[in-house]
Formats: sequence, C-alpha cells, structure tokens
Amino acid sequence: MCEYRMFKQRLYSPCAGEYDTWGIAYYCGKEMRFALEDVGCDEAMVRRLTQQLNRFDVSVCHFKDVVLDSLE
Repeated sequence: MCEYRMFKQRLYSPCAGEYDTWGIAYYCGKEMRFALEDVGCDEAMVRRLTQQLNRFDVSVCHFKDVVLDSLE
C-alpha cells in the first residue's frame, strides 16, 4: 500500500537560526519513493494536507504540484 506521511525536521537558516519544520514523503510499503522537505512550520496545516493527499489518492506524479499549489 502506498501513502503519504509527514515527517519532522530541524533545519538551520542564517536569518532565523534553528527551526522545526515538517515535510511530506510518499511511501510504498516501507520504501520511501519521494519526499518534499520544509513544506511548512505549521504542523496542523501539514497534517491536513497529508490527510487530503491520502484521501484523494493523489498520484505521486502530481504530488509536488499539489503541495506547491496549496501553499500559494
């Protein structure tokens, strides 16, 4: 079964210093196929987006575009 999962990262920016952010990865079984890092710092927003990607069974070929469009 393939699904989208969110993951937490700690990143560094010269302007902001260290900060926590969330990314979304596409898994088939235990194998990660694709990931977008630093989708957002708002955990609830990234969780909702991940749930929508799974609910609507978004194809991995549209994954990046859907995520980028949702951030505009």
